[in-house]
Amino acid sequence: MAFATYMKNIRLDCEESQVSMAKKMNISVTALKLIENGTTKFPSDKLLENICEYTKSSQNDVIMHILFDEEDIKNAVEFVKGERK
Repeated sequence: MAFATYMKNIRLDCEESQVSMAKKMNISVTALKLIENGTTKFPSDKLLENICEYTKSSQNDVIMHILFDEEDIKNAVEFVKGERK
């Protein structure tokens, strides 16, 4: 999943406005808008840390969700567990 989609989904799932989410992530509303419209393709190291704190997720989990959609992740887990060939 793209960074834009990931961030927008987090915001909507948490029922946050762009203003409140930007404040909690310590970024400007403009920065969040640039992320959500696809202009910003990947988070900075600091933003990645802030996303991890906000979502209570590891950096690996956040990056995995940015790079892959849910079906890709499910297939990879099944493959590793030997459930798929």
